[in-house]
Amino acid sequence: MNFRINKKNRFTFLCAVNFSLFSSLAILQFLLTGLYHPMVLLFCLLGGGINLLALLYSIIIKPKKVKEAEKAILEGEQNKIMEDLDQEVIRRRDQSHFQKN
Repeated sequence: MNFRINKKNRFTFLCAVNFSLFSSLAILQFLLTGLYHPMVLLFCLLGGGINLLALLYSIIIKPKKVKEAEKAILEGEQNKIMEDLDQEVIRRRDQSHFQKN
């Protein structure tokens, strides 16, 4: 069994696992009355909330930032290509002018 997680998705996977563990412990606090303790419930809810926020950040906000960064890189590369093309046009024009003379 080959179970590998991509490095980019490792954080998302760990947040999902942690959120599921904290939420299951919080649910067990309500179902099993012998395990109920207010501090344990508080820490479960706090841990689950933090992991849920981290999970939502990694799924929603982070990809938007990555797309914006890639777009900026693509625009920069496009500008470099256009400059290179302009220089090539000038070079060829000069070359054809030189050959005519």
